[in-house]
Amino acid sequence: MSIDAEIGKHISSQTLFVIAPAQPGKPSIRDVIVTKEIWEMVRDDATPPDAVSHVWGRARAKLDAIASGGVLLFGLDPFNKSIGSNVARTHPVSSGILDVRIRDPKPALRIFGGAAKKDAIVLVSFAYRDNLNFQKEVSRARGLWDMLFPKHSPMIGDGHDDYFSNLLPG
Repeated sequence: MSIDAEIGKHISSQTLFVIAPAQPGKPSIRDVIVTKEIWEMVRDDATPPDAVSHVWGRARAKLDAIASGGVLLFGLDPFNKSIGSNVARTHPVSSGILDVRIRDPKPALRIFGGAAKKDAIVLVSFAYRDNLNFQKEVSRARGLWDMLFPKHSPMIGDGHDDYFSNLLPG
């Protein structure tokens, strides 16, 4: 079964959810697919705890920007990327795990997942940046990916353009 068919199966069974831009009439240019864990944070009727309501809102806005085809600053090198990178590869690159970076407001947040193909990202977990153990979260995200897609590894591109259209190196 293709990765597209696997994603479709998970969407039908509601183990994965599609992020469509919240702005009426704004088309989806990229596929942003999330697990229930992330969906509970970014869905339109989410009820966040007061201490994180702004960061949950920023997370939704960031995912909307990705889905609607907004310009992304993409960090290819996990150890040498722009502070402004929106999405970045994680270490080890061989895991295929990316993180979507929400830096402001505090507490900062990272959303982890992988590229199913160019312009299609499946996000499987999130963690707050304070005291984050990146290796543990990358391993957790890869484990969740492997449970969802046991026959498909996340795509690992050679360059920026392999991941997304309309991006800037970062």
